[in-house]
Amino acid sequence: MTSTTSRLTYAVVLLRKQLADHGRLAAMGMAAFVLFVIAVFFAKGGKAPGLIVSPIVAGALLAIRSGAAAEAIRRTPWLWLFLAFLTVWLALGATLGQTSYQASDFLNIALLGAFSLFAAEVARVLSTKQVLWTIAVLGAANAVLSIVVHVLTAPHLMERLIPLGRAGNPIPGAGGLAVALIAAAALWREQGIRRGKELALAMALALPMVAALVWTQSRAPLIALCLALPSAFWLNRRGRSRCSPPAWELG
Repeated sequence: MTSTTSRLTYAVVLLRKQLADHGRLAAMGMAAFVLFVIAVFFAKGGKAPGLIVSPIVAGALLAIRSGAAAEAIRRTPWLWLFLAFLTVWLALGATLGQTSYQASDFLNIALLGAFSLFAAEVARVLSTKQVLWTIAVLGAANAVLSIVVHVLTAPHLMERLIPLGRAGNPIPGAGGLAVALIAAAALWREQGIRRGKELALAMALALPMVAALVWTQSRAPLIALCLALPSAFWLNRRGRSRCSPPAWELG
């Protein structure tokens, strides 16, 4: 009896430890994604590469620890074969050919692989809706702060707004805000938030992003948005109509 009780106690302790470890891994994966998005929107200058790469590497290591990496490699073998091909191609070119490659070329391939594992870990610990909310909220914060800084520091308010962040340029900065605005639009199309506080929040997040995008006077992101958003809504509606049963089956 004592032996059986001790075994059960050990099993319970081991189970609790595994659950606690899983919870910590999930929290660390969430934190890595949030830090990555913060770095994308707010890191500037020479600090940006390190601040952006660090969460990616951390997320890739978490993916290996949680098992998400093995699942990602199993589900997307073509991606890893392609990365291996690129690595071998660069190595052959560097050793046998006349083309000179830098170490950063190989590091970029490794970073692409790490980002794929990072994305697998994010998909494991966060839902698509949570990912969209994170991007939309931080994008809106970037837009609000960018407008405040512009109003306080720009000699003329009608000058081009430069969004905060690593870009330090209105065009890439507007591209980042466009991505965040697309996230807000995707949330607006979400069936579960067509009414209520979440819909109001999504619209409130979109307003400063629209204002900042117009203020940047960056035509390429604005034209891309004008083409992408209506096309996405049309394709979404067309997909739903194709999946719906014919009229005679509804009657």
